[in-house]
Amino acid sequence: MKKIFIFMLAILMATLSAGAYDFSVDGLCYNKNNDGTTVTVTYERNNGGANYTSLIGALEIPATVSNEGITYSVTAIGESAFIYNRTITSVTIPSSVTSIASGAFFNCNNLTSVIIPNSVTSIGNTAFYNCGELTSITIPASVTSIGNDAFVNCSGVTAISVDGGNSKYDSRDNCNAIIETVTNTLIFGCRNTTIPNTVTSIGVNAFANCWGLISVSIPSSVTSIGDGAFNGCYNMTSVTIPNSVTEIGGYAFKGCTKLASINIPRSVTSIGSNAFYECSGLTSVDVPNLTFLGESAFFNCLNLASANIGSMLPAIAPYAFSGCSSLAEITIPNTATSIGQGAFWGCTNMTSVTIGSSVASIEQLSFASCNNLKSIHSKIQNPKNVTYEPYIFEGVSMNYCKVYVPVGTLESYQFTSPWNSFMTILEEGGGQTPVRGDVDGDGVVTSNDVTIIYNILLGKEE
Repeated sequence: MKKIFIFMLAILMATLSAGAYDFSVDGLCYNKNNDGTTVTVTYERNNGGANYTSLIGALEIPATVSNEGITYSVTAIGESAFIYNRTITSVTIPSSVTSIASGAFFNCNNLTSVIIPNSVTSIGNTAFYNCGELTSITIPASVTSIGNDAFVNCSGVTAISVDGGNSKYDSRDNCNAIIETVTNTLIFGCRNTTIPNTVTSIGVNAFANCWGLISVSIPSSVTSIGDGAFNGCYNMTSVTIPNSVTEIGGYAFKGCTKLASINIPRSVTSIGSNAFYECSGLTSVDVPNLTFLGESAFFNCLNLASANIGSMLPAIAPYAFSGCSSLAEITIPNTATSIGQGAFWGCTNMTSVTIGSSVASIEQLSFASCNNLKSIHSKIQNPKNVTYEPYIFEGVSMNYCKVYVPVGTLESYQFTSPWNSFMTILEEGGGQTPVRGDVDGDGVVTSNDVTIIYNILLGKEE
């Protein structure tokens, strides 16, 4: 989601340097449209700074403007027209306007009210992004298109409504939200939203950075939670995710650090990148049907003590559980072919790891700083065929941690790096298999083995 936002911001910045306006009237700048009779409100400057800083307080956009003897109808508010303006507090848009373009009021963070007339048919991407002082949003019946992140970061909104005559969107059951009618997707909500039990998905960034949101109950009709749905809701203390949910998107709950507890239902099959990033309230994960796990999905979930990730994952993504310092053990399924970079880096309380039989690559720092690791149970039949990157077990005690391997593979492990750095390698279920330096046959190398070897070298009896 962060990459998408940076990309969209780059587009807005590029727009700002696209060229000069055609004329200005009463402090507003306009570009003539191709029809020769209408104009678009455009930006005042193109240097990437705030636009129209001389406008203070209430702004009323005129329905018509005249220039050189010609009267034009104002039909659009152009891309980035009022971007970063911090002096406008309210905007009245005339009924001649049919579109509000991308980023039109981007980061106008002192804007408290906007009147959108029943002539507007489209509201572009990030049109009101980060207008944190807006308190209410009313979508007229005429609107048929609302772009991505149009109202994201409008954290001050407490009331949302859609005109009952709108055929594309609705606010059913007085829910204080915008819902796409055909798909039953909630695309924008606020701190006072009650999610109706007819909604089937929570849209991308629907509640992103809604700092006033304290708790949310997701009804059993919902099957998917979109990317960034509750990203940055750092004051949210409780959330109920029903057993109907199968997909949790990337960044969905990233930064929800005040959540006292989170229950991820066993119905979930997909968890996106950074979905629960730094969610310290997460104490256990039991998702046996998981088929996708994104990068950094549980990064720095400090209180995550147990994780059952099932038997169907094709890979362990980079940094998936990095920093989960309470995690005690993990079983990587036989379906997984790779363990990503830093996947379990910093899992300082982890004592046991089981590595599935299909793992063909282990990337660097996968188990770095797992300094309490006591046992590794590897199911890999031929360790020589695996690709190993550096520092996989950086910080793991090679003398303390025992490696258990399939019967008949001991010698292969003993001659394959990094496994040959471990002092104790035992065949799983094969009894106390002799290992290098284990003279007394107790399965470990101790000072007693050193004494025996010393006596043998001196020609003494054992």
